[in-house]
Amino acid sequence: MTYQHPAADRHQQAAWIAFARTESYEQISAAVPGLIEKIGYENSEQFHKAMALCVDSPLDEILGILLDPELAPSISARELGAAFFIRRIDFEGITARETGALYRVIAPYIPVQSPLHGYTLFHECNRLSKHGMAKMVPELIESRIDSCRYHESGVLSIWQEALVQFLLGSAAISIGDFKTAHRELTGAYKKAAGLDFSCATAAEYRLAQLYRESGQFINALEIWRSNNLRSQMKIQKDWGRLAAFHLNAAQCALDGKMTDVAGAELEASRALMPMVDRHFPRLQGYQYLRDGELATLEERYDEGEELLKQALDFFRDLDPPCYDGLMETKIALGSYALYQNDLRMAWAIIRSLIEEAGERDCLPMRSRALLLQTWFFISSDPPTRASFDNVLERVHMIQNPALLMHALGNLLSYAVKHLEESDQVHLLHRVRSLRTMLEESCYEKLYQHHVADRFAPAMEERFDRLFGEQDPETTMETH
Repeated sequence: MTYQHPAADRHQQAAWIAFARTESYEQISAAVPGLIEKIGYENSEQFHKAMALCVDSPLDEILGILLDPELAPSISARELGAAFFIRRIDFEGITARETGALYRVIAPYIPVQSPLHGYTLFHECNRLSKHGMAKMVPELIESRIDSCRYHESGVLSIWQEALVQFLLGSAAISIGDFKTAHRELTGAYKKAAGLDFSCATAAEYRLAQLYRESGQFINALEIWRSNNLRSQMKIQKDWGRLAAFHLNAAQCALDGKMTDVAGAELEASRALMPMVDRHFPRLQGYQYLRDGELATLEERYDEGEELLKQALDFFRDLDPPCYDGLMETKIALGSYALYQNDLRMAWAIIRSLIEEAGERDCLPMRSRALLLQTWFFISSDPPTRASFDNVLERVHMIQNPALLMHALGNLLSYAVKHLEESDQVHLLHRVRSLRTMLEESCYEKLYQHHVADRFAPAMEERFDRLFGEQDPETTMETH
């Protein structure tokens, strides 16, 4: 006898629209008044307790919870519980492979025509991007989206389209195609914001990351410090996301050397730590890290070193360890060694970090470590030509085009002083080839900062005279 999936009940669309607009079980009753009672619960408190079990219980207990008629009194209730189970609270701690395994346990007990199937695909792809496998995302979406697509409601179909665009934009950030990332994330935001979906905030979050990664700190801070977004989070009691916004604003301000802004943001995030440390423990590690970076920037070196070591221990002791946090803290310690002019220690830390980040698929951290390595070539005592050739050979592993332009600018500075004209021209060609990966205005600002402002106009004119307006991609092939 063939097993039959359960049929959806008549409240499925309303339940999922409420979920799409909040993704918080504590807010669903307010999003669609009366829904909680319609899907079988006596009151909001009973619903909240059942959904909390789906989020917090050990993974091997979830099927029993979803099939318990007291905890999930309707199929719609079961679908919502399954959605919160797939998401979990600290969803970054689960890999794409684990997500797929968990989904296969519960999928037979969910209606065939359920938005859960597409929502699971969303989390699998999102986690692939976070764990260094972003190139797999478009292919995975293409292979599975038809079987996951929800066709019954125009509203939910638009929600799914917004999620897919969000995934493509996030993946594009990870592989360094910032132009595509901006297009897809902007499209996702417009779809989501127009229908009040909660993923609009996630799209803005990613856009802010894109702006920060591409050196557009003011644009990023406009999102991280948006009073409207922060007010919404306070109303929804979304303390974890609010703390993350403060910490990201602090990071962005530190990148832009805006210490007063960074200090105010870190004070605000510190006040939220008691409310988030249970469900989002990694945020406390990032609090130590950012406090340490601020102390270092303000030349409070002993305090900065102590805080960075505290962050390192914290990320290492988490279960599972937070490798992204570990890598970023080690980068901060490498920068600290540079501030202290301990070039030998800094070189050792950074070389080790490049290898470790590659082994752990922490590719954004590997990019930052590779950028740091190029700083030695603009120091008063640069490494040898052999070291330069080794770094130049590996610099292509930087997947962030803004960081790559910065790194190439550092190497070009060395080449202008120590190498032949052909080496200089080759590096400038590589810089100009990045135009295809960045929005035009972003490319021009970065080029101005990392190349044009660093060299005399006569040097720029000499470069132009040597290779004119040749196609940089063609020139790269010849080199």
